[in-house]
Amino acid sequence: MKKNLKRSIITLVIEFFVGLVAILITVFGKDRLSDNTINYLRSFGNALFVVSIALLIRTIRLAKNKDLAEKMEIASTDERNILLRQKAATATLMISLMVEAFGGFLLALFGYETVGLTLCAAYAVQTMMYFIAFMIYAKKN
Repeated sequence: MKKNLKRSIITLVIEFFVGLVAILITVFGKDRLSDNTINYLRSFGNALFVVSIALLIRTIRLAKNKDLAEKMEIASTDERNILLRQKAATATLMISLMVEAFGGFLLALFGYETVGLTLCAAYAVQTMMYFIAFMIYAKKN
C-alpha cells in the first residue's frame, strides 16, 4: 500500500504544480493571451489546484493513520470493489465517448468547427487509447 500512497502523492503534487502554472500564466501573460484563453486557463488551474490540495491532504492523512490505511488496503483488494470500479470506469468512458462524438458532430454542423473538431479529435484519441490498452491486456491474459 505504501507504494500506492507514494504514487498518489507524486501524481497529486504534479497536478498541483500544473494547476499553479496555469494560474501563473494567467497572471503574468494577461497582455499576450485572449480573454477566452485566460478564462479557460484560470478555471482549469483553479480546479486542479483546489482538488489536488484536498486530495493531497486526504492522502497524507491516510498515510499517517495505520487503521485507515489498512481499511483502504482491504477495500482496494476486495474483488467486489474492483469489479465496481471497473464497471464505473467503463460506463464513464462509454458515456464520454458518445458525448464527444455526437457533441462534436453537432457543434461542427452548427458552425462551431473548432470546438466540434476538438471534441471529435478527443473521441478519436480516446478510442485509439482504448484499443491499444485492450490489445496490451489481451496479450497479458
